Amino acid sequence: CEGDLQPSGRIKTIWGIVEAAFALFLLIATEDGLGMMQTTSIAGAFPFLLIMLGSVYAILRAFNEDK
Repeated sequence: CEGDLQPSGRIKTIWGIVEAAFALFLLIATEDGLGMMQTTSIAGAFPFLLIMLGSVYAILRAFNEDK
């Protein structure tokens, strides 16, 4: 997978507009816009929680092997 570590200003601007439009849509589309944004944030962060729990388990296991 190839990606540019230093994307152009145009690409950054496009992504900024897309993200802002998505946030605006979530705020306006529903009666409880802020609640919808919070729910989306939690749902997006859940997979990262599993990765973090796996990391904690691996570190604790490594510490116990060191003894």
